[in-house]
Amino acid sequence: VKAYMAVSLLLVCYGTETESLECFQCEATSETGNCITDWEVMSNSTTRQIYAKNCTHSNVNWTRCMIQRVEVKAQVVFFHRACDDGSYFEKHLYSPRFEHLPPDNQTTCDVVGDIGTAVCYTPCDTDFCNGPQLIPEKNCTDSDTEGCRAPGIFLKTQLVLVELVSLISSLLLVPWFLFHRP
Repeated sequence: VKAYMAVSLLLVCYGTETESLECFQCEATSETGNCITDWEVMSNSTTRQIYAKNCTHSNVNWTRCMIQRVEVKAQVVFFHRACDDGSYFEKHLYSPRFEHLPPDNQTTCDVVGDIGTAVCYTPCDTDFCNGPQLIPEKNCTDSDTEGCRAPGIFLKTQLVLVELVSLISSLLLVPWFLFHRP
């Protein structure tokens, strides 16, 4: 009993805490799905938990977050924010371009399959990096108003640009593929 209490005390004092990664986890099958459009909820630290997934607690191999966008004829047929191991890709959505992607929040796209399915992956490795981010608010004074923002939700321009680049790449890639097939 004393040994059990000593081990329990050590675990409480020193903990068994490991680093964890939290990602947004959701899916959409059209451009109007909540996983794409629910930016306000995802951007709010109180309400974002409905989309949150503790990746490393669910699977130790899930060391990154990702966004996957799948389009056919320039229409979103699947959009996915999730945990990722960086090495598994569904067979029908696979491209060699997706292997060994660094988790740098850069989007990589390719056309796969016989019908010209455009697939884009965006891997990253920080908490909630696969969704909208808050810009920290600056405390403002009457004499220093540069860079001040009213309280509320402000999305990082960088993430919006990543989504925009992904969409534009998909729109350009599909017509090119359709007209340049052997």
